[in-house]
Amino acid sequence: MDEEEELYPEERSIRIIADGTKLTGRDMELLTRYCYNTFSEDNREDPAGWFLNGFRDRVRLLDNGCIVTNDGLILRYLGDGGEVVLDDSITGIGRYAFDYYGKPRKYDLTRPGEITSINIPKSVKYIGEYAFQNQNSIESITVPASVKEFGNYAFAGMGIKKIIFEEGIRQIPVGICDECRLLETVVLPKSLEKIGKVAFRYCTSFDIDIYSGFEDLPNLTEIGGGAFYNCIMKDFVIPEQITKIGANAFYLNGDYGREPEEAKITVMGDAKGYETGFCNGLAIPVFTKGIAGVKLGLRIWTYNTEPDKDKKMLIGCKWLRIGDIDGYEYEASVNEDFSNSVRIETTEPQGKVYADAGKSEVTTLYARVRAFRTVDDKGTREYTEWSEIVWDID
Repeated sequence: MDEEEELYPEERSIRIIADGTKLTGRDMELLTRYCYNTFSEDNREDPAGWFLNGFRDRVRLLDNGCIVTNDGLILRYLGDGGEVVLDDSITGIGRYAFDYYGKPRKYDLTRPGEITSINIPKSVKYIGEYAFQNQNSIESITVPASVKEFGNYAFAGMGIKKIIFEEGIRQIPVGICDECRLLETVVLPKSLEKIGKVAFRYCTSFDIDIYSGFEDLPNLTEIGGGAFYNCIMKDFVIPEQITKIGANAFYLNGDYGREPEEAKITVMGDAKGYETGFCNGLAIPVFTKGIAGVKLGLRIWTYNTEPDKDKKMLIGCKWLRIGDIDGYEYEASVNEDFSNSVRIETTEPQGKVYADAGKSEVTTLYARVRAFRTVDDKGTREYTEWSEIVWDID
């Protein structure tokens, strides 16, 4: 084998013979993950053969096109699309099980073989990651409370318009509907405690204002980073019960041809548990309980890699804009202790200053920003926390 062949071996499907009385459906799912090649010529000719021969008497092919293990886990859907009906013998839906390209097929713009509807029976306890990826013709899915374990991105990239999470579900997993761009309706249960990271990211048809205040979700306390990234939003209220929010959870901008109005987010509680930049872009937060403890988040740049002839560095920054304030203090330096720094006040969410370098070579820049507002007639100010950033020029 020459060097090129060793680096780029011919892609093959690995044949396996599974043995052992304790082999579970999840064991077989793991073997399928690393050994099954959807696009090999052999599997195009006989897509069911790899499973039926490799796992012998431990799987079966149902009339609806599902390869199912003896303990009820769907490993792969090999049917021709349309309506799929699952009965109570199904206990789990495996990783990539209903991925459109999970059945060996060529990419086709007409997309033959798409599923138009499917039920998830209450016997199902597990749904694996990317279980329904690339299925564009299913309009609605109901997730029963029996599902106790989700893989990440279980329904990501689908064409669904509606998803219902039944009462009893406590957590929405990471990326469950990531990039479901047609999704308009999300029904969340009162039992819900946490929405995972990027759960509804780029669901650009989903107007989350219907959940403003989360009044119908009294147990919800945590929202993961990027959870509602670029959903539709104009006037949103975050209640006191939400004590933890990740970065960019409510990020909003004009991606994909949309030109949203500047959105307002009213924070009713203490924002100390919110990560820097929990909302960003065109989403402007207002803090009803004061701005102490709030962090703005910022990014820094320089216009030159070395001081100018006057031994100064022009250092610029942008930061998160917030509402109901009087301005921002921005400070930058080439020294970690901010000695020889320059500080300015501005009403804009950006600024630039000429900081004294005092030397011919600068390798690191330091910047920080905080917002302020006047709270009485004496001019007393309330400040956010300093948000700081360090940038190595090299």
